[in-house]
Amino acid sequence: MPLRCLEYVTRIYEEIVPVKKRYAEKIYKIPNPDFYVVYVGDKDYIPEDE
Repeated sequence: MPLRCLEYVTRIYEEIVPVKKRYAEKIYKIPNPDFYVVYVGDKDYIPEDE
């Protein structure tokens, strides 16, 4: 799952950052990713940290 999230984020960043600025010497600001997990199962969800 973490590898899949990384793949999604890199695809989004490819669209956000222009090609000419990808290898620039200056820092290019990009938004921080937010990850959400959506549970759609039939059973009640029990968090692992409880």
